Amino acid sequence: MKSKVTLILFLFSLGVSAQFNNDEDLTASVFIDPTFTDAGFQFGVQLRKELLWGWTGIEASHYGSLNPSYTDLVGSGGMAFEFKPVTILLGPRAGVLFRERSPYPLVGLITNIELQISQKIRVGFRLWVDHREDQKDQFYGDSDGYEPGIIFTGPLAQENGAAVLTWIIQ
Repeated sequence: MKSKVTLILFLFSLGVSAQFNNDEDLTASVFIDPTFTDAGFQFGVQLRKELLWGWTGIEASHYGSLNPSYTDLVGSGGMAFEFKPVTILLGPRAGVLFRERSPYPLVGLITNIELQISQKIRVGFRLWVDHREDQKDQFYGDSDGYEPGIIFTGPLAQENGAAVLTWIIQ
């Protein structure tokens, strides 16, 4: 477990250091994941650098309505496809989430699709799936009762979607 957390933090730090190595677009985003099965929503922020070869980003999000609530810190990156005015980002993500002050690793995949509506603003949505170690029995009961996702059906997989508002900073 300790080695998994160390690896995740290392990958997260690589994402942070890669953020400012190029003069391409630097963006800041907010996202909200409305949850239709539970009360509340997940709210997050992301800082992203769009590079010549793709993109890299760091983000933090919080879901306070779950019992127990959780906060995650995630690094991600991948390929970028620009079809003006649409930008599509695809890639892996890795991070750590905290529940009851305990860290749990997560790894997954993410897709952002954003439409540029002005010179400095994009709107869109993001879809992501994470393999999350906190999904085990201690927080959600017997995994036999787990309701599978649309695509990923494993009891440790969690599918999410969110609306995104992005500002192009630079």
